[in-house]
Amino acid sequence: MRILVGMSGGIDSTYAALKLIREGHSVTGAVLRMHPYTETAAAEESCRDLGIPIIVKDVEALFNERVIPNFISEYKKGRTPNPCIICNSDVKFRALLDLADELGFDMIATGHYAKVARLGEGDEQRWAISRAADLAKDQSYMLWRLPEEILCRLILPLGDMAKEQIRTDARLLGIAAADRADSQEICFIPDGDYASYIENRVGVCPEGDFVDRDGRVIARHKGIIRYTVGQRKGLGVAAGARIFVTDIDPETNRIRLEHEMPECRTFVLSDVRYSGIAPLREGEVLSAYVKIRYQAPLRRCAVRALAGGEVEVTLEEGARAIAKGQSAVFYIEGSIVLGGFINSIADPSHV
Repeated sequence: MRILVGMSGGIDSTYAALKLIREGHSVTGAVLRMHPYTETAAAEESCRDLGIPIIVKDVEALFNERVIPNFISEYKKGRTPNPCIICNSDVKFRALLDLADELGFDMIATGHYAKVARLGEGDEQRWAISRAADLAKDQSYMLWRLPEEILCRLILPLGDMAKEQIRTDARLLGIAAADRADSQEICFIPDGDYASYIENRVGVCPEGDFVDRDGRVIARHKGIIRYTVGQRKGLGVAAGARIFVTDIDPETNRIRLEHEMPECRTFVLSDVRYSGIAPLREGEVLSAYVKIRYQAPLRRCAVRALAGGEVEVTLEEGARAIAKGQSAVFYIEGSIVLGGFINSIADPSHV
């Protein structure tokens, strides 16, 4: 097969391409230039090491349209977005598939740690993301928004491999990418100062009040974009004991602080996308597992479909620090992604 591989210049995408070459495929690398910090030179070096051609495609306009405005607006609403999830579905994989179609490639591939599962047969056949064998590196959470028209054309060569196994093999082969550091969390903000990034584009976020559970003012905050639910460090509040951000209200510009992070059992989700199953009908209830953030463990839950396409999730055991704007990703059989949702209302009994 002719396969177009998304290249970042790191070890994962480099080894994914190598694995496909070893399997006898005709492989070409592709760099999607999304922002000024795209590692084009590193990707070109990896392709030279592998002896394969490389294509550079500028998609910065699409990235600026689909990812940046959402990232900024979510923080201004007091929510905590995950730009990688939006980028994967709306920019990276979509642009890679469009380029593959334009140039006549059969499939696309990336170095993500996850698997593509084919479920059912015939007219009932569906495609879904599944967890990687290396659970410590699993990235299925980040890929939940990928639609089936992308999944059916996607190969994820690293799904059955361990990261250290890959690094060891790459070192033995003398591949330059073997010892490159993993990419940072927000690729378009390499210094990690996302608050300054936002303010440089839309102006200074006003200061406001920290308040306790009863609404009494405790101190001043430096702007709601600098805080997230569950945060306890860097608050600048002398409380005499541990204190947590438990709610951010953009309407009043107030941030609530409490000494205990409340436990949440129920929350409501929007932006519903299904992959492994048909959409739930209103009132239908499904038993599943859920990850409430990227590094969170799987939790048993019940998912109930509400009117208007929202769903209500009830956890078997409560969880803390469920932030609005974060994705909740649902799994069946503990491994296959059946869909994902963006948290819009955390614990109605508490907020």
